[in-house]
Amino acid sequence: MVASRDTFIVLTTLLSILLLGTPVHTVSSKEITSHTYSEHTAIAVASPITHLIAPRSRVRNFTGCEQYRSLIQENFPPNAVETFLKIMKAESGCNKRAIGDGHITFLSRNVQYGMSCGLFQIRSLPGRPSCESMQDPEQSAQFAANLYMKSGYRPWSVCKNGKVNCN
Repeated sequence: MVASRDTFIVLTTLLSILLLGTPVHTVSSKEITSHTYSEHTAIAVASPITHLIAPRSRVRNFTGCEQYRSLIQENFPPNAVETFLKIMKAESGCNKRAIGDGHITFLSRNVQYGMSCGLFQIRSLPGRPSCESMQDPEQSAQFAANLYMKSGYRPWSVCKNGKVNCN
C-alpha cells in the first residue's frame, strides 16, 4: 500500500504530537533553503514527499554565552545580566556574526535595512548603526544597553513570545 501525501502528513503530525508534544510544520524545500533558522533549533526530516520541521521543545533552557558575561556586566544593570545572557543565546546563539530577518529587508537610498544583526539581533534601520557595526560585540552591547534603558525588554521578540522569561 502506498500512502498518499495527505495520509503521510496526518501520520507524521500525530507521531510528532506523541513524541514531541507539538505538531510538525510542513514547508517546501525552497522555503528551507531560502530561510535561515538561526533563532530556532529544529529537527529536519527529509523524505521524497515533503520536508518537515519540528521544534525540539517549546520550553528552552538558554544558557551559554559565558564568553560575553564581562561585556554584559560592563554595559547592563546587575539585575539584567542573566536575562541578557539568555536573550543573546536565544536571539543569536552567541554568534556575533548572526544575521536574521532577511525576509523583511528593504532598500533606502541604496542601503539595505531591516535585517537583525549581531549578538542581540539589533534591527538595522535608518538612523541606527549599521549591521556591520552591530556585529562587533562591544558596539552591539552598548547599543542594546541604550535600547534597554529607553524601552526595557520590549525590543526583543524572545521576551514577547515567551522564549525567554524577561520579567
